[in-house]
Amino acid sequence: MTQMLESIATYRKSKHDIKHAIYLLKNVDNLADLYEALEYLTFCSYIDNFFFFASYPTLPGATTVVVSNLPEQWCKLYEQLDYAQIDPAARHCRTRVTPTLWWTEANSDPAPRDQQTTSFIEEARGFGLHSGVSFPIHGSGGAWGMLSLSCEQELEDSRPRLERSMPYNQLLSGYVFEAATRTVVPKRSADGQELTGREMECIAWCAEGKTSWEISKILGISERTVFFHIQNASRKLGASNRIQAVTLAMPHINWTVARHSSPHRVIRMCGKDQCVEQVRNAT
Repeated sequence: MTQMLESIATYRKSKHDIKHAIYLLKNVDNLADLYEALEYLTFCSYIDNFFFFASYPTLPGATTVVVSNLPEQWCKLYEQLDYAQIDPAARHCRTRVTPTLWWTEANSDPAPRDQQTTSFIEEARGFGLHSGVSFPIHGSGGAWGMLSLSCEQELEDSRPRLERSMPYNQLLSGYVFEAATRTVVPKRSADGQELTGREMECIAWCAEGKTSWEISKILGISERTVFFHIQNASRKLGASNRIQAVTLAMPHINWTVARHSSPHRVIRMCGKDQCVEQVRNAT
C-alpha cells in the first residue's frame, strides 16, 4: 500500500513538473529563457547536465545552436571540431527518431569503435560526461538536433534515473526544439505563402550579391522578370527591400541553389549569461 501511494505521489509530481516545463518552453523568447527552462528540466529529472545542439539549414550556409550548462571549453570544442560528425549519440540522432542511452556500463564489453570515436568518448568523460541519454529531434527543411542529458556517474548507476525520465523528456525535447527555433529562425510571412522555385533562385542569387542584371544572365531570363520574382518574394515574406527579403527567406529556401562557399552562423550559450554569436566562412 505504501509503495502504491509513493508511486501515485511520484506520478503527480512528474505530471506537475511536465506541465510547468511545457509552460516555460512555450514562453521562451530568447536563449537565456531556454537555458532556464533546460535547467528546470534537468533538475526535475535528477540529471546533472544538459547539452542541446541544433543545426538549421539556412541561406546562405547554416546556423548551429549550442545551449548547455557544461563547461564552455567543451561547447567550443564540440562546435569548432565538428564533433557532431564523430559523436555516436549525434550520429544516431541525425538518422533516427528513438532516444539512445550512452555509454556502456563499467566492466562490460563495448561495441567495436574506431580510434576517433574512442578518443572522443575519452575526451567527453574528461568533462564529466560518463553516461546519458540523447533525444533526436527533426524539423522542416532538413533541420535537426538533439537534446542530451548527462550524468557524472557510470551508466550502471545512472540507468534507473535516465530510463525513468525518458518518456517525459522525449515529449519535452520537441518543445525544446520549437523554442530554440523561435529564437534563431525568422518567422514566415503572415499569409503563409510559399516561395516558388524561381523566386527562391532569385533571392538566393541576391544573397550572393548579384544584381538583377547579373541574375538575369545566370538564369537566362529578362532583368524585368528577375525584378518581378524578387518583388513577389518580398511581398510574400513581408519584406520592404531585398536585404530584408534575403534575411526572412533564409529558413525557407532550398539553399543548395547558392553555388559558392557561404558563411556559417554559430550561436553558442554555455552558461546563462554567456551567449556568443559568430559567423565563419564555410570550408
